[in-house]
Amino acid sequence: MINWINKKTKKMNYLDIGLIKISCIAFGITLTLIIPEIQNINVWWFIAIFVITAIKPIYTVLKKYI
Repeated sequence: MINWINKKTKKMNYLDIGLIKISCIAFGITLTLIIPEIQNINVWWFIAIFVITAIKPIYTVLKKYI
């Protein structure tokens, strides 16, 4: 399964990846419109998710310099 995904993602260009990001944002906005209780979540949860998910990409980019 992983090999299949790797083959498919290598065929993607920057536009495809950008469109995936936009669709994920639109999905999140739609979800908050359907379930308004999501908006009441403490902002620190979002900051924690941001930091946890940003660690690996930042490490990968800066690996040469560390």
